[in-house]
Amino acid sequence: VLAPMDGVLNEYQLRSGEEQVLGRYDMVEQSPYVSRMQCIVRVGNDGTASVISLGKPQTRIVTGSDAWSRRTVILGKEETHALKDGEQIALHKDHLSGTMQAVFTV
Repeated sequence: VLAPMDGVLNEYQLRSGEEQVLGRYDMVEQSPYVSRMQCIVRVGNDGTASVISLGKPQTRIVTGSDAWSRRTVILGKEETHALKDGEQIALHKDHLSGTMQAVFTV
C-alpha cells in the first residue's frame, strides 16, 4: 500500500507484478518542481517493492522508524531503492523550510 501521508491525494494498493507512477498530479498543490512522472514504484513477482526515480528533480526516501535511525536517501534520475515497510517516498523538498512534501508511506 502506498498511503498518503502529507500533501498527496491518492492511495494505491499494488500487488505482485504491478507498478504505479507517482508525480505532480498526485499532489494536493501541484508543483512545477515535481515531474509529471517523478518516480515509479514496482512490486516484483516475489512481493518486494522498489522505487525508481524518473524525473529531473531528485526523489527522496526517508528510512528508519525513529529519530535516531531516520535518514534520507536521495535518488537521482534512474536510480533505484529497494523499499521496506514504513519507509516514505517524498516527491518534493521545500528548499525554504527544508520540509519534505508530497509524501507517501510504504
